[in-house]
Formats: sequence, C-alpha cells, structure tokens
Amino acid sequence: MSALQQEIQRYLHQQSRQASQSSPGSEDQAPAEDLVRLSTFADLHAISRNEADRRWKAGFIAVIKQPQPGKRQPLIVVGAKGKRDFWVQFHSTPGFQACDACPHAAEQ
Repeated sequence: MSALQQEIQRYLHQQSRQASQSSPGSEDQAPAEDLVRLSTFADLHAISRNEADRRWKAGFIAVIKQPQPGKRQPLIVVGAKGKRDFWVQFHSTPGFQACDACPHAAEQ
C-alpha cells in the first residue's frame, strides 16, 4: 500500500470516528467505522463532490443524514449500501480511482 493510500485510510478512519461522536447512537444505523462522509468518499475515488451530491439528491446513492449539534446542516455520510450505490454509479466514469475495497459490497 502506498503512503498516499495509507494516509487516505487514516483520514477516512478519523472522519468516521468524528461523525460517530457527533451523532446519537441508533440500532438501525451502520457501525461508526463503516460510515464516511460522501464528500470524502468522492475525493477518495476522484469523483466530483458536486456530481456525487447530484446523484444522492436524485436518489441514486443511499445516504445517512447525521445531525450536527449546533449546526443546521447534517453530515451526509454513506454506509455499506451507499458505498455500493456510489460504486455502481461511478465505476465506469473516466478518472474513477478504485480503492482496496472496490467493488463495495452492500451488506444485508
């Protein structure tokens, strides 16, 4: 694994931990380690954040909206299903960069 990939993995882990700390626990919610911001996931795969936003707003990517204490806008994060949806939407897009977990499997 290259140094860049290791740094990205550390960053993703840190982001998922911060997201879990700012949201209330829920039995229906995926484990915190599995959650990552949609924008971070788009960056990891070299996809435009704006295009990723358009696709989730159109209903093509499953997201979890996590409230942020003291802020109006929730964090937009993806779990296993959202990651798989993202891969389905973008894996054939020119410039797409696969990560070690691609293709992402949707956990049942």
